[in-house]
Amino acid sequence: MDIEKYESVGKWYEDMRSAGYAIPLAMCHGITQAMKELKMSFPEAFRLLEKNKRIILVGKSYIYNLQGHKGFKAE
Repeated sequence: MDIEKYESVGKWYEDMRSAGYAIPLAMCHGITQAMKELKMSFPEAFRLLEKNKRIILVGKSYIYNLQGHKGFKAE
């Protein structure tokens, strides 16, 4: 998945769902909140949450830790 090609959570979500991935809506909300509060692009926020194990991919299912971006700073 080339996360860098996406500018928004919505388009990424649509493409991933079409490819058979399960994505909790709370994850989309959390990414959006991180983008706004940390002033990050979608790819930056996604990578930050992924790096800090708030987003985990298991098979074709995403798991989202509801702590989200709390406690993280923009890098």
